[in-house]
Amino acid sequence: MNRERERETVRESTSELAIERDREKRERVRECKGENEKKQERARDEESERERANERTTASENKRERDESDSEHARTREKEREQEIGRE
Repeated sequence: MNRERERETVRESTSELAIERDREKRERVRECKGENEKKQERARDEESERERANERTTASENKRERDESDSEHARTREKEREQEIGRE
């Protein structure tokens, strides 16, 4: 009878240990998933920031080109006016 009780106790202890180990494993997996998700989110944020920086650079370059083009047109118009005045 005692041996049966001891075996039952050992089985229960072993089962409880197994349950606890499984619980700990699941917790570690959750922590790792959380870390991986944070890393992925950080990577997405960095990529978004790079894209925004590229867009700002492109917009800045486009504005500079427009300004240069506008300046060229203004100079051309001024020269044309001067030529017209010279003809009169």
